[in-house]
Amino acid sequence: MRKIIYMILAALTLSVSAYAQQNFRTGYFLDGYTYAYKLNPAFQGERGFLTIPVAGKLSAGLESSFALSSFLYPTADGGLTTFMNPSVSSEAFLGSLKDFNRTNINVDVPVFGLGFFTGEMYHTLDISARADARVGIPKSLFSFMKDGATNVNEWDMSNIGGRADARLELAYGVSRRFHDFLNVGARFKVLVGIMNAELMIDNLNLKMAADEWSVDADGHMNLNGIVGLKDINDFDSITYPDSIDEILNMDHSIGYALDLGVSVDFLNYFTASAAILDLGYIEWAQGFSARTPETETWRFTGFDSLSLNDSQSSIKNQFSDMGEDLMKIFNLNKVNGYTPDRVDISATAHVGLEARMPFYEKLSFGLLGTHRFDGPYSWSEARGSVNIAPLKKVSASCSYAVSDFGKSAGAALNLHTAFLTIYAGVDSFLPAMNITPQFVPIDSWNTNVTLGVTLTVGAYRGHFPKLVF
Repeated sequence: MRKIIYMILAALTLSVSAYAQQNFRTGYFLDGYTYAYKLNPAFQGERGFLTIPVAGKLSAGLESSFALSSFLYPTADGGLTTFMNPSVSSEAFLGSLKDFNRTNINVDVPVFGLGFFTGEMYHTLDISARADARVGIPKSLFSFMKDGATNVNEWDMSNIGGRADARLELAYGVSRRFHDFLNVGARFKVLVGIMNAELMIDNLNLKMAADEWSVDADGHMNLNGIVGLKDINDFDSITYPDSIDEILNMDHSIGYALDLGVSVDFLNYFTASAAILDLGYIEWAQGFSARTPETETWRFTGFDSLSLNDSQSSIKNQFSDMGEDLMKIFNLNKVNGYTPDRVDISATAHVGLEARMPFYEKLSFGLLGTHRFDGPYSWSEARGSVNIAPLKKVSASCSYAVSDFGKSAGAALNLHTAFLTIYAGVDSFLPAMNITPQFVPIDSWNTNVTLGVTLTVGAYRGHFPKLVF
């Protein structure tokens, strides 16, 4: 149990990129971007393509409603310490947090991809691996960890949660052009579940009784997929399949999803578009569940086991100690038996408007609205972009966004020839603008880095087929 709590705290603080945040949104209006169909299945490629395995696209991102510097602080000897260190004031720490603090992490890696035209129809076939994690923790939990009983004798720290999943996606998509101004598209996906984990503490109340806390909580944890667990209180007992044959002989977790999109050109210089992605579910075949006791309260002595010192090497130990103490608060017990668990995957909606400049059609401005439907981890973003394709083989975009996670500024460059496409971009480069000597972003750690190489085939059918460059 200690490790799952530690992983949740690590996701809030020390996590490396592992949400491609529902794909690379700076690329939505980028001319020649191979994977635009993943953002809106109505979008057609400028040519057919063939993905180079793994190198075809690697997208990794992280978004958070707080800065990493809210949890890590410099020490006098040049190292870092956590917010629990007495040298960090409560005012400085808690003043940097929101009432509800969220973090999203994601990776998207194509295994195989193919795109081709048949008449007015554009077809895509692809296999990709995706992993997503998100965490939501109320400010009151961190206030309790920092101040304990110094301020109040009763705490409400409800709605603590974390969710993570990994899956393979096998998808077929088709986009059809009608009357030279309307594109309609859809992608059907078969999902193979690898892992799904959720920890949710719906209600958590602590009351001071003498020198310890009386805990009353209502929560659960589910772990589904090919990962096993022998002992809920010992995550060193996690088991994994030893071979491909063992995986093939397991009961498989299968699901289905649908992407839908539309794009309309109007008034010669405008394109409106909309898409809804990941309408579907996975039926998990194996796993286990745990719950808090239903009819009893339990005792908690506080966060008094932390080994605080000023050495940088102690940070991991500090978070591990916090995880051990949180384990005592949650007090989850394994539920006997397992019922197959049908879990809806999180959907994403995009609405876009692009305006090409009459005096220079290779320059355009775009507005993109995004909303993620993910229960307590839902979020929204508004992103504006400037896009230019000065040459038939070169295009670029710059974007600026405001979302529930704060502000971000991104850029992308795409080199797309008759035989090869090379692209690189980032949804926000702001984290690199202000960092500590340990390379910890101070103001923001929201980013999404995408890069890749694909082979291209066929005649050019992009945004400017009648223009000569």
